[in-house]
Amino acid sequence: MKNVTRRAFLKTAGAAALAVGAVGMLSGCGLGDFVAGSIPTLGDKLGCAAENANGVVYTLNNDCQWWAVDGKLALFRLTFLVKNMTDHEVVFNASDIKSATLNGYPTRIVLDPEHDARICVKGAGELLFDKTTGSRTYRPSNNMSEVAVGASIYFEPIYPEGDAGITGDWSSFEMKFTFTGKETTFVMNRDAGGKVTSSRK
Repeated sequence: MKNVTRRAFLKTAGAAALAVGAVGMLSGCGLGDFVAGSIPTLGDKLGCAAENANGVVYTLNNDCQWWAVDGKLALFRLTFLVKNMTDHEVVFNASDIKSATLNGYPTRIVLDPEHDARICVKGAGELLFDKTTGSRTYRPSNNMSEVAVGASIYFEPIYPEGDAGITGDWSSFEMKFTFTGKETTFVMNRDAGGKVTSSRK
């Protein structure tokens, strides 16, 4: 159940690219720190969750997909973008995501969706976390021509025994995590018309 139109994707992806790309464009002018600090506020205005943790900018571009099995939502994917403006490598681990809920249901991170969830996701984008180590390393990227690195994180809802689960479209997603020492909560919402927005909490 891939419910993302090309138009919606381009709109949200473009907004996030503008926000994160601004850091790279101005870093060569010595304004990188200032722009990185303003990214969260710019993200708020654009409806894209964004944060800056000591020079590491990360954001959601609201690109997401979901798949159903036997009428019940079984897998959810979002795109997480990072631009490392520091002078050292930073690591993001799947274990750094402390909790994530979809329509109030707890979820678990799926490192290998086709193997673990038995759902074909080919063409849905690069996996963020390594299937074996559950981690991702971001190199320093002060080059103004380099864009933010974006990749997919997959979540599987955990339903109580006998629960009907999510049988229609999802409406809310919340993820609490720690990245480069900063505790962050991103919230993503989908309205009745299908528009997806996200924000910091």
